[in-house]
Amino acid sequence: MPHWLSLMLDSLPSLLWACVLFTVPLTLLSFVFGLTVGFFAAVLRLFAPAPIAWIVRFYVWIIRGTPLLVQLFLIFTACPASASRSTHSPQR
Repeated sequence: MPHWLSLMLDSLPSLLWACVLFTVPLTLLSFVFGLTVGFFAAVLRLFAPAPIAWIVRFYVWIIRGTPLLVQLFLIFTACPASASRSTHSPQR
């Protein structure tokens, strides 16, 4: 057996365990966060005053109307770019 294959097979269980230790808590956190945001959006949409209900309805319309890939693209490119611009001192 080649050395690279034995190395890969030896390290596979520890890599899989590390992935499980990272993925399961991340999945649970995202589930709880999404469930909380969805619950409060539904309650606000049903029982809030009209202006707040319109804002929530617009939020739901935007989230449901855009593809997930576009949302991820905006989150991972626009948010860090705006954060880095706000933390730098102005150039002279």
